[in-house]
Amino acid sequence: MPQYKKIFCCEILAPTGKILGVEAVLAVLPLADGMLGVLADHSPLIGIVGAGLLTITQPDDKVHEYFVAGGFAHVHSNAVSLLVEECTPISALDAAQIQEEIARAESLPAETFAQQQQRRKALSIANTKLKLTQKKAG
Repeated sequence: MPQYKKIFCCEILAPTGKILGVEAVLAVLPLADGMLGVLADHSPLIGIVGAGLLTITQPDDKVHEYFVAGGFAHVHSNAVSLLVEECTPISALDAAQIQEEIARAESLPAETFAQQQQRRKALSIANTKLKLTQKKAG
């Protein structure tokens, strides 16, 4: 429950369309090089979205939590725009499906450097999802 209540716009866009568009007082984004907290009047920046938990807090203290992976974040003029490759509400993550995703990632070929990188990325994303489901359950 942030005490700081200055409002900014926050939207999430994915290949399937607009996921969320709300007024927010706090956004915590998983970037490729670490977590970023954003309040109103944040300095402009563009960042690469990593795999992890995205948390958006609205002025009424309602919190939206999503697993996001890949894409870009743009902070500008009291607005945060996220263009992400993958976005799933934390409540919709299913541990059994994620275990299948891990098995598929482990079965990917890893003969070339590019294949090894793709396999590592898929495993990292799936393992991050699994950790989030375990936190949700526990």
